[in-house]
Amino acid sequence: MRTTQCILTNLHTFSNKEVRGEVHVFKIDKDAEEYISQGDANLDGAVYGLYAAEDIKHPNGKSEDVHKKDDLVAQGVIKDGKVDFTNLYLGNYYVKRNFAGRRIPAG
Repeated sequence: MRTTQCILTNLHTFSNKEVRGEVHVFKIDKDAEEYISQGDANLDGAVYGLYAAEDIKHPNGKSEDVHKKDDLVAQGVIKDGKVDFTNLYLGNYYVKRNFAGRRIPAG
């Protein structure tokens, strides 16, 4: 009697992909509680900075910090009531208005 032996091999490729984060800032009118300006005010045009709230480490754990605490990481301008900061290393951040928007004269 003859016996046949089968050996099955599965080949898989695995890879780790860096996870990145996003921060979305929405500027709203304090009284209206939405993106509506009052009078001659304009909510667009303000410049916001995104800062590292802590030392932010590289995901590989071996490289130097990518951002030191209080470093300006990115800057953006409010348009249509928002600004988005994307492709961020994971960590804690804070947002601060760096420059006010422009005021549009009435009339």
